[in-house]
Amino acid sequence: MNWIELAVLSVKDPKKAAGILMGMRLEIAVLWKALLLVALVNTFLFVFSVEIIGLRSPYPAFFSAPFFNFAIMVAGLSLMVFALVFTGRMMGGVGTVRDILTLVIWVQIVQAAIQILAYMALMVVPLVANILTLAGGLIGLYMLAHFINESHKFNSLGKSVMVMVGALLGVVIGLSILAIMVGGPNVGSNLEL
Repeated sequence: MNWIELAVLSVKDPKKAAGILMGMRLEIAVLWKALLLVALVNTFLFVFSVEIIGLRSPYPAFFSAPFFNFAIMVAGLSLMVFALVFTGRMMGGVGTVRDILTLVIWVQIVQAAIQILAYMALMVVPLVANILTLAGGLIGLYMLAHFINESHKFNSLGKSVMVMVGALLGVVIGLSILAIMVGGPNVGSNLEL
């Protein structure tokens, strides 16, 4: 099975795709390098959207700088992996860091591919780009819910969604603490309203 087929399978049958991805049993060091690469690609896409396409950044200027955007992406993805493992285990799940890391990276890869397609569509039919961007976000959430369900062996999408919400809150709190430590207590105070 090639990567495109696996991406399609991830949408059509995410349970089966999760099994294939976790069955690869990639080394943890390889997975952390892949996370760095995914963060780099996402940073490039962000810089491309702001500097080349001219979209407005939703972040304060300090965090829009490529280096800081990359650092935030790495920190956010890393926190998300551990939060999904921890929150899932608190709810009786059995997911491992390796499995969750594999699945989070794959979701990021699929979303990045959809974002690239959206940028290509933006030059031809902007409406299609907006639809693709929205679809990419929804597909990512759909895949992640199913992947969490499979990795933690919940047999309950409701539990998976609760794990996602709990993990997201943990990541937001973690990144907020990091932002204050790096940028000081007034970080974000220069946001335009």
